Amino acid sequence: MPKIAPKAEHTVRKALLVEGVLSGMSLAQASRYADVNPQIAKAWVRQDDFVKSSLEDAAKGVVERAKTSKSQVEDILLEAVDIARIKAEPGDMIRGATEIGKLHGYYAPVEKKVTLDGEINVNQLGELSDAQLLEMLGEEETPFEKELKNFERMDTEGNVDIEGNVDIEGEVIDG
Repeated sequence: MPKIAPKAEHTVRKALLVEGVLSGMSLAQASRYADVNPQIAKAWVRQDDFVKSSLEDAAKGVVERAKTSKSQVEDILLEAVDIARIKAEPGDMIRGATEIGKLHGYYAPVEKKVTLDGEINVNQLGELSDAQLLEMLGEEETPFEKELKNFERMDTEGNVDIEGNVDIEGEVIDG
């Protein structure tokens, strides 16, 4: 670097640091690019008004360029739905319509709340037996036991035998 005034040299180094960061370099790489101690570069990014404002302004510009409005997204989706309609692809048309619905908030997530009364810890539920869980729910028998009783009741009515053989009149077929 040619010999310049110390204050101007600091300004140039700060500008080089900002340029390095904005070009995608890490802070350490940008500090080497600006020929500045990394600790000093870190302090400049945190405290120096010129460096902070330059980086913030650049970040705002990137955010503004990256922003797309809701109407722009909707226009893109509608165009995709039209293309799907032309290609006669109903699945893609439905997906496009679904995305437009999401954009407008028609598919808001449904919140489900679970409340437990008493002194039961959720972790303790995994340690309980089926019988204990059924007892807590106020049930006396498991779904399997209910189905078994239902099957036995059907067997006593004479419609189904143990193997499930039934004739047309509902009489048990001798096996």
